[in-house]
Amino acid sequence: MVLMKGQISQVDHLGIYVADIDAAVRFWRDVVGLECTGPEDRPEHGIRLAHVCVNGVELELIEAPVEKTQLRHMPYQGPGLYHVGLRTDDVPAAIERLRAAGMEPLDEAPREGEGMRVQFASPEGPSQGVMIEVVERLRPGPADRND
Repeated sequence: MVLMKGQISQVDHLGIYVADIDAAVRFWRDVVGLECTGPEDRPEHGIRLAHVCVNGVELELIEAPVEKTQLRHMPYQGPGLYHVGLRTDDVPAAIERLRAAGMEPLDEAPREGEGMRVQFASPEGPSQGVMIEVVERLRPGPADRND
């Protein structure tokens, strides 16, 4: 299948907000039996992250004050799944496709860091409560590695 510029090609990751990242890593690694990396501190963003990889999809575990995350835009602001990262080759083009469907971006423009360019779209509107993070990988992510 030939993809149009900015078309979504796959699920990149699922963002999971956790109250205790160390306990969450122990659960996913020791109980579920999945490969985990982290946790790692990101003091410049006020967050702690860990990554769980399963069959090419990353679970991004996030521990942070709500106001430091996009979770602040969600009606429920506690632990649980809070965004779906969707992979594209062109974040601005993908955001325009979402905007044309009635979704509003939460960020003024894409931002870069950690080997990716991202932009969030509001959970209000046609996604019916699901926050979408459009992701363009500038280098392979944790779930892309075949170590």
